[in-house]
Amino acid sequence: MTRRAKLQEIPLTAEGATHLVNAIGTQLALLRLELEKFAALGGETPIGVETVGEMVGIRFGETIFDWRDAVLRRDAGRAAAMLPRILGQSGVSGVGLVSLLGTSLIVLGVVRGHYDRKVRGGALTKATWDTMSKNRPGRIGVWKEFIDLLVDVAPDWPQGRLRRGLAATLGADQALKETRISTDEGVLTDLVLHIAARMPAEGAA
Repeated sequence: MTRRAKLQEIPLTAEGATHLVNAIGTQLALLRLELEKFAALGGETPIGVETVGEMVGIRFGETIFDWRDAVLRRDAGRAAAMLPRILGQSGVSGVGLVSLLGTSLIVLGVVRGHYDRKVRGGALTKATWDTMSKNRPGRIGVWKEFIDLLVDVAPDWPQGRLRRGLAATLGADQALKETRISTDEGVLTDLVLHIAARMPAEGAA
């Protein structure tokens, strides 16, 4: 995408490109359509995150991956506050968000496994890259940003917390599919608060 933008002389910044991928996804056909819109703008003014956000209708910091990152950082206030805007975006559903979080927790579990084996620093980053390259998880955002996040939060996710988080995610998935007693926002808010809470003995294997 960056290469094509340069060929078309579209002044898309690196930050703008990252936000575009996070907002639209990695389907090249969709990205090409968005680049055509940017090309129509003309001019030499750099196209950054604000312009990209206006064009695609998703503001910087409010993509599904920003929500997932807030949950993994256990920032319950930010994650919960984002939900109304995230769920209001085209193509976003509660089930989709739970699926993204579940996949991310599974990958985080692998990273925590490396961490428990005393793998640290650059070696932990490389081990995470190798694991993702071999297994190719689903849509999880820009790999470098995701891996940097996992390496950063792994110390705060002992095995007990991971198991509790996965169980809560499964419960939310079932609730979203089986009942309409609560809204998607209500189910996901409960999930965020559950993951953020500290439980006794959560470090147990």
